Amino acid sequence: MPGAPSIPPGPASAAGAAYREQAPPPALAPHVECFWSRTADAAQTDSARSHRVIPDGCMDIVLSFAGPSPGADGRATPVGALAVGAMTRAAVFTDSPGTSYLGVRFRPGVAGALFGVPASEMTDKDVGLAEVWPGTNALRDALAAAPDEASRVRTLSAVVARRLLRAARAPRVVSAAADRIASARGDVSIGALARDLGVTRQYLARSFAEHVGLSPKTLARVVRARSVVQAARRGITVDWTTLALEAGYYDQSHLIAELKELTGLAPTAWAAERS
Repeated sequence: MPGAPSIPPGPASAAGAAYREQAPPPALAPHVECFWSRTADAAQTDSARSHRVIPDGCMDIVLSFAGPSPGADGRATPVGALAVGAMTRAAVFTDSPGTSYLGVRFRPGVAGALFGVPASEMTDKDVGLAEVWPGTNALRDALAAAPDEASRVRTLSAVVARRLLRAARAPRVVSAAADRIASARGDVSIGALARDLGVTRQYLARSFAEHVGLSPKTLARVVRARSVVQAARRGITVDWTTLALEAGYYDQSHLIAELKELTGLAPTAWAAERS
C-alpha cells in the first residue's frame, strides 16, 4: 500500500547536496518535465542532511543508489525504486551521507496512466515501483551496469519512452487544461477553463483525480505558489507585495497564507531556510 513519501522527489535546499536537471529528448518533452539527479555530500553534517521539497503538481519515478559515491568506474548500486505521487504539501527529507538519486518528473496527467492506478490513490504518497511498473528489476540491472550518470539517464529515458508507447493516454482535455494552468502560472478561473474546453467542472475534476492526482484548483494553487517561489529564488532581496500582485493574489496576506499551507513555512521563514 502507498505510504508517505520516503525519498525526495525534487530539488534540495540543503547545503552540501548537488542537484541537477536535464531536459528530456524532444520525443519525451510532451510527457516529461525533466530528468533529475541529486547527490548528498558524503562529508555533510547532520544539519545539512535535511531538505524541504515543495509541491510541483507532478508525479515522479525516484531511484536511489548506495555508497558515498559511485565506484571508480562510475557505476552505482541501486537500492530503491519508488513511484511518487503528486504532493499537496511540502515534505522534509533526511539523506544518508553520499546517497544519490536519479528521477524522472512527469508532466501533470501523464504518470497516472503509466502506473495503471488512479493518480488520486498516490497523492502525497509513494509506492514501490515494482508494484506499478513491470520490468523494474530489469531496469535496476540496466542502471547498475551503466558506467556513469549520463548513461543512467539515457537508460531511464529509453525505458520511459518504451513504456509510453504501450500506455493508455489521459483524455486530451486533461493535458490541455494542465497546459493552460501552467501557461497562466496558476492564475486562472477553473470554471472559465472548463467552459473554454467544452466540459463541465465536474468532468474536469473527475478526470484530474484519475490522471493528475490533484483537483484543477489545487494544481492551479500549486503552480501559482511555485511560480512565486521560483521568482523569489532568483532575487537577492524579495519584495513579497510585488510578487503577490504579479502572481494574481489578492494581497500579500493572501500570498503568505497560500505559501504557508503549501510549503509549510511563512515566506520569510522559507527565505531564511533557503539562505
